[in-house]
Amino acid sequence: MRGRPAIVLEEQIAHWQSSYGYVENIAYAIALAVTDSRAQHRIYNVAESTALSQGDFIRAIAQAAGWLGRVVEVPQSALPESRVAPFNFAQDWVTDSTRIRQELAYTEPIAREDAFKRTVKWQRSHPPQMFSQDAPELLDHATEDKILATLALG
Repeated sequence: MRGRPAIVLEEQIAHWQSSYGYVENIAYAIALAVTDSRAQHRIYNVAESTALSQGDFIRAIAQAAGWLGRVVEVPQSALPESRVAPFNFAQDWVTDSTRIRQELAYTEPIAREDAFKRTVKWQRSHPPQMFSQDAPELLDHATEDKILATLALG
């Protein structure tokens, strides 16, 4: 995001939803389950109570990072093949955490907004060492600039 005016995101990915949980909240849920006798022989899903779309998730991280750019959702047809993810985003991956919330009164001790801020702070102090080798297409700013320019002309 650093210095970029926008993030290009394929529409299907932008609308796809998945459950997440901040590490300290997940740790709290695990501690709650192992120390509460009502949890014996029970299985719990742990995740935030509402799932965000990937577009909204990225916007929330961007806000926590103080990034003022925008997320531009584009149809798959507007992307070069190198930017098309080989996955089916028609099915969301949303986990229902109702059971642990009802049976053990679980709630996240750290609010989503604070979790995003803490995540950004941690990531900034622990930057990835090999990111450009693992996913070079995600750092291809020239291609992203071409996509943005094409959209502005269309």
